[in-house]
Amino acid sequence: MHQFCTDTYTTLALKPQGPEVQQFEIPKLAFKHAFLLDTVFAITSLHLAYLRPHEAQWRMADAARYQTQAIAATRQHVAKLEASQCHAMYFCSAQLGIIALAFRAIDVESTDASTMTETLQQLSQLWRGTWSILLASRELVPPELYDVLFPAPEWAPPTGSLSPTLEAFLATLKSKAKADPDVKDVTVPIGPMVSMEHQASTGCLIAIGKLEILFQSCEPENSRILAYVVEVPQVFWDLVQQQNSLACAILLLYSTTYRVLEDHWWAKGIRHQLTEELSPIVASGDPELAEIAIWVHNASTPNSAD
Repeated sequence: MHQFCTDTYTTLALKPQGPEVQQFEIPKLAFKHAFLLDTVFAITSLHLAYLRPHEAQWRMADAARYQTQAIAATRQHVAKLEASQCHAMYFCSAQLGIIALAFRAIDVESTDASTMTETLQQLSQLWRGTWSILLASRELVPPELYDVLFPAPEWAPPTGSLSPTLEAFLATLKSKAKADPDVKDVTVPIGPMVSMEHQASTGCLIAIGKLEILFQSCEPENSRILAYVVEVPQVFWDLVQQQNSLACAILLLYSTTYRVLEDHWWAKGIRHQLTEELSPIVASGDPELAEIAIWVHNASTPNSAD
């Protein structure tokens, strides 16, 4: 806990919950709720594994044990959530997602059993659980307290202009999604959303719309980049797992936003893992989509112009 309170907490803070919340509120809650304590110990063990490579093997083993305990306890408590648990459960669920990324960032070889896209799909499902906790908390927590415990994300308006290249890529993606006669017209909100869309091409349009907003944000907030995985509908992730070329091209273009996150130890290498997995799929099909794969590959190559 000393490591978390003196160092690790500073690497996790995402707006609007700033460092002071991470440093003081989470430890206090963790001592009251074992599932959050296990989560704190898991993420701190991973941070120490990153800082001390010679200790990485046993630190990661500790992290995996704490993670397993936290997930088991979370499943048990979320089924009968009480008002006193809402805040701690929210932090626990949110940080379990960071833990999943951190395992991949620290030791790529240890993640051979799953792909990067599978990890992102797991994140989507996990953070949909976080969203459900927020919805349940509205029924359990007084309104005046809810806004204090769960402040809305402070995302700047997406007022930036797109580069000609990105504008052309997004237009190509939209055109291919709209070629489906069953596609629906959609309006993608700027603020947070969790889409429940089931129609495949419409799900892709939503994913493209959210991606366009990210690119229009001059400096997209960390939380906005990560929120993308839960804002796009489950049908989009199903298409990615089926190696649908359009969905994979959208996700490949999304991977470029992780440049913003790479200063964080828990996100290092994630962009390159996505590029390595998705580029061959996208490049081998439609020539227009292959152009996206080439552009992303060049942008992801060291010493290239990102």
